[in-house]
Amino acid sequence: MTDTNYKSFIPDLVYLKMHPLNGVYSKWIDDKLTMRYVFSHYAEYMPKYYFEIQKNKILRLIDYSHNFNSKPAFDDVLDLLKEEECLALKPWTGSGGRGFHKLSVKDDQFYLDNHKITKDEIKSLFAKLDNYIVTEYVSSHAEIQKIYDVTPNTLRLMVIYDQSDGPQITGAFMRFGVKSSGMVDNAGAGGIFCGVRLSDGALFSPKQAVNGNVINVENHPDTGVTIKGYLPHWGIITKKMIEIGYSMPQLVYTGYDIVITNNSFKFIEINSHQDLQYIQPFFPLMENEYCRRFFTIR
Repeated sequence: MTDTNYKSFIPDLVYLKMHPLNGVYSKWIDDKLTMRYVFSHYAEYMPKYYFEIQKNKILRLIDYSHNFNSKPAFDDVLDLLKEEECLALKPWTGSGGRGFHKLSVKDDQFYLDNHKITKDEIKSLFAKLDNYIVTEYVSSHAEIQKIYDVTPNTLRLMVIYDQSDGPQITGAFMRFGVKSSGMVDNAGAGGIFCGVRLSDGALFSPKQAVNGNVINVENHPDTGVTIKGYLPHWGIITKKMIEIGYSMPQLVYTGYDIVITNNSFKFIEINSHQDLQYIQPFFPLMENEYCRRFFTIR
């Protein structure tokens, strides 16, 4: 930001005072459990939701179809884990990947966040969890995993519902985890973030926040792979997200977190008041006509 272009950006404090931009409809997406039911028509584009963990109780969710004549128990979770090989544990609410865990099994050995763990240790962990959900773990496309394969590596897509022209994609950036970010890819945890050209899904200008400073990077710091190329299924993703936007006109401002898979994509979270610090380096919001129109009247 400079003395000549600062008007292209929305200041953090001004943006904070606009909350909640979706009004009462924010509650549709502010917790991941409600979101699954609100967007049930688009279930194929979301992870499967299996269980809710609430104060040492395991409750059935919509996508767990086993043993309808009994209450699910801890062993049911482990049986499902053995079927799926990997599950995600995450709080209903919150952002930044806080509280997220990857639970997996290979050759009868359990792993939590890629570290060995016993059945009893998993049971002890579950006893401590509250307001958690157990979902499908969504793995990213093989081409994306070539850059880094430890984290999901999510696409953030900003969608604004314009009252005249309908939903518009006004910005996008891609995230890649690093060793220091653990099991999450969030830029705030030290992950790589790079712009995505809206016309064709091309990656550009990868960056990383290091010790409070944003630096430009060319290669992934852990794998050495150059961060460039085009995101798979870009046309499919953008077309479907516009369709979803039309189906939910009450949600006028959304930030979708999307995992691009080998065959399609799934959105794992929707942010009702997304951070701007990682998207505005690539898409200064006030340079976009739909963003100007949307934010000026707030």
